[in-house]
Amino acid sequence: MYFCFSVSMLFKQKMIINTKNILGVKEKIKHKIQYNLLLFFLLIFSNSFATSERLRLVLTDNPATTVMIGWDQVSSINPIVYYGTSDQGTNWQSYSFSKEVDRVEIYKGMNNHFAKLTGLLADTNYYFVIKDEEGVSNRFWFRTAPSSNKALSFIAGGDSRNNRTPRQNANLLVSKFKPNAVFFGGDMTAGDSDIEWIEWFDDWQLTTASDGRMFPIIPARGNHEYKNESVYNLFNVPSELNYYDITFGENLFTIYTLNTEISCGGEQVNWLNENLINNTSVWKSAQYHKPMRSHVTNKPEGNDQYNNWAELFYEYEVRLIIESDSHDVKTTWPIKPCSKQADCDEGFIRDDANGSVYIGEGCWGAPLRNSDDSKNWTRDSGSFNQFKWICVSEEKIEIKTILIKEYPFIEENSNTYICKIPIGVDIWNPTNGDTVTIAKTDQNKPYIHIISPTGENPLNNEDEIIIKAAVFNLQSNLNLVSFYVNRRFIGSKTIPPFQFTHNFKAGKNIISVTAISNDNQTYTDNVRVFVNSKDDSEFTIYPNPFSGSLFFTLPNLKHDYWYVSIYTLSGKRILSERIIDNQISTTQLSAGTYIVKVFNGNKERVFTRKIRLYN
Repeated sequence: MYFCFSVSMLFKQKMIINTKNILGVKEKIKHKIQYNLLLFFLLIFSNSFATSERLRLVLTDNPATTVMIGWDQVSSINPIVYYGTSDQGTNWQSYSFSKEVDRVEIYKGMNNHFAKLTGLLADTNYYFVIKDEEGVSNRFWFRTAPSSNKALSFIAGGDSRNNRTPRQNANLLVSKFKPNAVFFGGDMTAGDSDIEWIEWFDDWQLTTASDGRMFPIIPARGNHEYKNESVYNLFNVPSELNYYDITFGENLFTIYTLNTEISCGGEQVNWLNENLINNTSVWKSAQYHKPMRSHVTNKPEGNDQYNNWAELFYEYEVRLIIESDSHDVKTTWPIKPCSKQADCDEGFIRDDANGSVYIGEGCWGAPLRNSDDSKNWTRDSGSFNQFKWICVSEEKIEIKTILIKEYPFIEENSNTYICKIPIGVDIWNPTNGDTVTIAKTDQNKPYIHIISPTGENPLNNEDEIIIKAAVFNLQSNLNLVSFYVNRRFIGSKTIPPFQFTHNFKAGKNIISVTAISNDNQTYTDNVRVFVNSKDDSEFTIYPNPFSGSLFFTLPNLKHDYWYVSIYTLSGKRILSERIIDNQISTTQLSAGTYIVKVFNGNKERVFTRKIRLYN
């Protein structure tokens, strides 16, 4: 461990000094005594402490029940983690549980050992030591995440590189804030070398609080991690390709860790799309290294990320995006992808109701760059070392930017605090305020929804589809409704009903509808339609949110009947019945959010959607 290493070095230096002070004038006797004394005390010391250094906690599975402990086994053999819910100090025999090593990876000059603790109790303190044949480590502890949707706090940043002073200052701040996890967006080191990684993990020990509490990391790969193996072998993340997801709480918050150093399309985007379709979390977020639209002029545009991920983020309500790489500071207003709208700037336009907030871009100690490329949807930007302090509840996400520097005094948070700012820490306070808030959309606000398309199965590469849309809960009349297909404007209407016929080519088609009311409020909705000769037309449920009856569009029927099952977000089935006349009654349900699954006559699931019911 870093602590043991520092103490041993200090002890050796002190012994040398003391030995020189007490020895006589005869040089041979002096060296003999010094050597024997050092050997004697170091043997005693090595038998008292385990040789596990450079510890790290990593989240790879359900954070309420599972934690990965990693460390560098510098010497000795047969290390075992002893742990339990009661603090037994270094008395390893008294701990209730033990875990042997799951994986050993000699990599980057370290003997990396990983032990996964599973079956843990949620929202519970766990104390642990690592014992090997040379001794026992210091006692450390961690707290598992809640299994309920109680509020959580996170730190997000990236790009520490090799500027050790700001990196160490940032790591020390982690120990003061005490987050549920740290999202780290890559570029831990500059050159991905052995000595740099050893120094990085030495510095990471500063994230451990004064009482021994450790905080887990969820790492992403940056371009200065030259291979996927750097992250996989040093953190034992759940994917060798370095993209994976972790969900906190019952379904409070999902963080998608993506990899910009491989293709953003192909297998990665297919995995992301499939995962998002089935995700029922209250909040969805993503972290990755290279930004879609950097706020530094000489950085290239992230078109691979934009082309593959931006629409998915908007379509599936990924409301918070954490980026790194550029070494500057930015927060955006809520934005969505666009093409030819008047205010469209570099592929995005502001959408306060349903857009995603993009934050970043690094600055955990890497060389700073000027933030000189703001957009019309940029909220604030700057250039200084910082990380984001993120507080998540069912009602909202709040984000503050914390200045990284050497503070004369910081009061460490209590272990019971969730979103408190430690006394003595400075918060960035630009003209738009020090807090970015992402709130849940009010279910009583108007919504515009595409309630079809419908169409016959195409016999060739084109399919004529009627597009219909409606606005729900709208208190004022509409003066304009515009339709876009694959971001291309195809027409507008001024009076309901809103209906167009469009000729689609085979493949994925995005239909977007924008409605502007007489009081100048804008409402949007979009769906993805799959058209090909294999009968992959889109199923729809409408309206959403809804009250009373729920309607279904079930094109290309191959069965005489369809079933629907409705589940709570925790997975409990509360309704199951046959769909009659393309609708069901939901008067027996209470207001809330549910999962709807549609099955065909062969009991095969063909369609899943998340819906919101209001009274």
